[in-house]
Amino acid sequence: MPVDLPPPALPAMKPVAQLQAATQGHETLSFQDKLLHLSVERSLYEGAIAGALHDADSLEAALASLEVLYYRNGYPAARVYFAIAGHDVFIVIRAGWISSVRDESGRYLSYFRDLAGRKPLRDTDLAPRLTLASAQADRAGEAVALDLQPAGDGGEILVIHKPSRVAARGKLRADLNNFGTRYAGRYQGSVSARYALASGDQASLAAGMGLRNLGDREPTVGPYHTLSASFSHVGRLGIFDLGGDYARAQARPGGQRLNQQIERWGGSWSVPLHANLFSQFNLQLRGELFRKNTRDAETDAVLQDERYPAVSMVPAYARVLPFESSRLSLKLGTELQAGLGKAHPAQTDAKLDYYLLRPALALQYFRDYWDYSFSMTGQLATERLPEQQQWVLGGPGNLYAYLPGAAIGDVGTLLALKLHREAFGYYGVGFEPSLFAEYGVSRYAHTGHDNRPEHTAALADVGAKLSVMPSRFFNFTVSATREVYSSGRDTLSPSAERGLLYFRATVEY
Repeated sequence: MPVDLPPPALPAMKPVAQLQAATQGHETLSFQDKLLHLSVERSLYEGAIAGALHDADSLEAALASLEVLYYRNGYPAARVYFAIAGHDVFIVIRAGWISSVRDESGRYLSYFRDLAGRKPLRDTDLAPRLTLASAQADRAGEAVALDLQPAGDGGEILVIHKPSRVAARGKLRADLNNFGTRYAGRYQGSVSARYALASGDQASLAAGMGLRNLGDREPTVGPYHTLSASFSHVGRLGIFDLGGDYARAQARPGGQRLNQQIERWGGSWSVPLHANLFSQFNLQLRGELFRKNTRDAETDAVLQDERYPAVSMVPAYARVLPFESSRLSLKLGTELQAGLGKAHPAQTDAKLDYYLLRPALALQYFRDYWDYSFSMTGQLATERLPEQQQWVLGGPGNLYAYLPGAAIGDVGTLLALKLHREAFGYYGVGFEPSLFAEYGVSRYAHTGHDNRPEHTAALADVGAKLSVMPSRFFNFTVSATREVYSSGRDTLSPSAERGLLYFRATVEY
């Protein structure tokens, strides 16, 4: 993280007289040719200390192992004090606490100020604050080092060192791809700009359009333009976002011209409710306003008008399990969304006062330069959903073998397996390869006699992707796929098209 945990402290030697009395009547362990007399302020699980000493080959390594043991078990300010008298070693382990906080730049003090006086300091106190401080530092393009220094009152001074600039605060990006959307043709271009202040405020603006003259010859494809903007602030109370998206598209089914407007405006608040060295639990609350309007271009008659607010709650949990030479990452989350609109049967056949659930799970195993991942996402609903909430299959990361919108429904599942190799250089050019396999299901939610099994589409594919980075400003990604299974083809979109080859070219500064 841009703001990382302070490193474990080094064991400190003290006078024998100062520690000998403190260890009398406490635990004594044999280590090589010495007797270790221990006094601990906070006990861990049974056998923890003996296990930490087992692999140590010297007294110095044994003392360092005890420091790391308490650090990894949730005491980042722990201190190991020792004194040697012949064959006797007297060891006192203090859990540690923060007596004061000193910020050399003054920009990150608000996150950690209230840690002063908290006894003992636990990783659950420090980690949530680090998450928010890191979000601010990342936006500011800074790396910030934390350090614990002994204070005269037996506590520790948490020192927040001056930030070092590691990246630019602003970013310009231009993108060309053939990913397609369900509302436009296959070829698209976009430009975007983002800028952040050292305070944690960030603004972004992006515009895109369909490039019909580049390769689309489909007569049902009309003009397509998008615009999105956002403003975000990160502080000690969490991350606050305001933003929206606006798109205009024209569909031309059967020679008819349909003008479409798609809008989303909203705000959110995200906060880490709990975190430690290896896990984190976050919560996001979101409120949004959606609108999808379709009119006949000739008569201006309203054919569809879905306008409704929605609120969402998104709890998410992440955990890392470290091993000797590898690690396993687990992520669990779900979104519970409620629509608060009122449908007008003449303008839509969907329910605007709906409930839906979007669960997600991801497992990722890292070893050497490779990672192996499995992910599962889904959507559950009992009613016909408005168009912007539908489950859509097709496109990169969402069933490559078809273009977006190939299978549409209210309920669905997507499973994915991926083998990925981290980027490596060859003659000054970066390469990042991966292989993947996907399986997706989609169906509409009907009631009564309409809920029939044959209204389900199931698709599966395999593919490969390669990113090429000839410079830090330019990235080119190409992917190739092959469909390996399909059922329920009669439920696919009439305009479903296979997308066997995708590319994306990005210039970033």
